[in-house]
Amino acid sequence: MTLNLQQLMIFTQVIDSGGFSAAAQRLFMSQSTVSKQVRKLEISVRATLVDRSGQTARPTPAGEILLLQAREILALADHAVSAIQGASQPLLSRLVVGATTSLAAYMMPPLIFQTRQRFPAANSTLVVGTITELADRLAQGSVAIVVCGGVMPAGPHVMEDLTADALTLVGPPDHPLAGRALDPAELSSQTFLIREPGSGTRRHTEEMLRHWNLTPAATIEMWGVDTIKQAVHAGLGISLVSRYAVSQELREGRLCLLDVRPSPRPQRVVVAYGRDRPLSAAEQLMLMLLRSTYRREGPLWPLEPRSALPLPEDTL
Repeated sequence: MTLNLQQLMIFTQVIDSGGFSAAAQRLFMSQSTVSKQVRKLEISVRATLVDRSGQTARPTPAGEILLLQAREILALADHAVSAIQGASQPLLSRLVVGATTSLAAYMMPPLIFQTRQRFPAANSTLVVGTITELADRLAQGSVAIVVCGGVMPAGPHVMEDLTADALTLVGPPDHPLAGRALDPAELSSQTFLIREPGSGTRRHTEEMLRHWNLTPAATIEMWGVDTIKQAVHAGLGISLVSRYAVSQELREGRLCLLDVRPSPRPQRVVVAYGRDRPLSAAEQLMLMLLRSTYRREGPLWPLEPRSALPLPEDTL
């Protein structure tokens, strides 16, 4: 038995349109051609697929079964064509990547730059969101790759560890506790600036406050790492943030490091990509760059903004 993709497509159109005539109009075919193709499909599967007794074409029990399978087969065929076109026509490639806030701001731009050096005409989008939001987008297929701090919720995707992000407790430059090792108890009078709900850093901060026996702690909730950096600099409190986000401020003395012992636990950084959405050539290169650049021991450190990794000549 051989299934014909065109016949499957015509069959689904007949059911979706409610009849052979309406399907013919949608497909710009004659009604007789549509009828013949459906009949050939029925002969091929040795079953009646369409109930023709009423005014509306309806699937028979056998037709119901094939209809579900046909939709999946046609969707897979479309995905296969998209993947082939993405690989064979890189100038028409797409690059849709999602990342949590800190990683989107301080990790992804150099990698997007390097990818666009190879695929300068790729339609590129960087989606920023919480882990939950990005997991939903990945499941829907609206993003191809997600990079986040923390573990992705279970879903139809593959998740790989990249490395660990060193989280750092920072305060304003003139903080009286700076410059020496600290016991967590010395932080009991401090106000902690914490990220918005859904943030991986927020969850990690709450875990560390419990680990340090500092709960309940005085907290101020703020949206976004840049807001927190400005608030810490202004003296509103101290905060646990990604080393990515504050490396420049620490170098320039606009923030100070608070050396609490035990140190904050590193946060896992993972990359995830969908099982069903094919990656374009540009997205495949992005995944390769993520693996080759960050799958190493030790904390994450930002690349220079315009640095470019040497790529193999036969890459993609």
